[in-house]
Amino acid sequence: MILELKDISVQYEKNIDAIKDVSFNVEGGDFVALIGPSGAGKSTLLKAINALNPLSKGSVIYKGKDVHSLRAKDLRRLRRNIAFIFQDTSIIENISVLDNVLLARLGEKNFFEAMLSKFTDDEYMDALKAIEMVGLKEKTYALAKDLSGGQKQRVAIARSLFQKSDLILADEPISSLDIETKRSIMDIFKMLNTDYKKTIIISMHDLDLSLEYAKRVIAIKDHRVYFDRSANELNYDSVKDLFI
Repeated sequence: MILELKDISVQYEKNIDAIKDVSFNVEGGDFVALIGPSGAGKSTLLKAINALNPLSKGSVIYKGKDVHSLRAKDLRRLRRNIAFIFQDTSIIENISVLDNVLLARLGEKNFFEAMLSKFTDDEYMDALKAIEMVGLKEKTYALAKDLSGGQKQRVAIARSLFQKSDLILADEPISSLDIETKRSIMDIFKMLNTDYKKTIIISMHDLDLSLEYAKRVIAIKDHRVYFDRSANELNYDSVKDLFI
């Protein structure tokens, strides 16, 4: 088991629950889709796993370590093993695709290496390989601002590959894309899971794609786990009440 959520809750101001009493385990190599209506708590849950949102109750255990109890230095080290792909990709528009990918390891550098953006030949090779894996080889030196939305998501995925993370958390990475681009991005996640044994937890609204690509579906409704089942057991009729 790579990840364990034990009865976690997150509250916003005035004691409003964002997520409440959520518990589940994730095995290494799993591919989990988090689905549910807008405002249900999917994004909050993902950020709580990575300690980007503080808990009001419960614990998140990653590879035996209580994530929210770690000191800042140890938390930074742990986050190198947990890639977080934001909906807006968080890439820097005015630098190249290659430089955006290289930034994923900047936190591992000492002060002077970071200031000079100094990377080894092996790191450059790893970054180039990650870019090629997501189908952006011809855009390696292009500025990020000149990329499409789908291409920017590919850069974000390449960055997680270069980071060499065991666990990838992706927050609505396909929500604003056309269906063809959505499938191309989901194909990459599937490849990472199947061929490279990456553990993936992805929040999404697209029910059809979640059933097609994920191994497991966890539904969030009213800030709680509504169901947690194998994707093979589900169809549209069995989950339609989720969005009512």
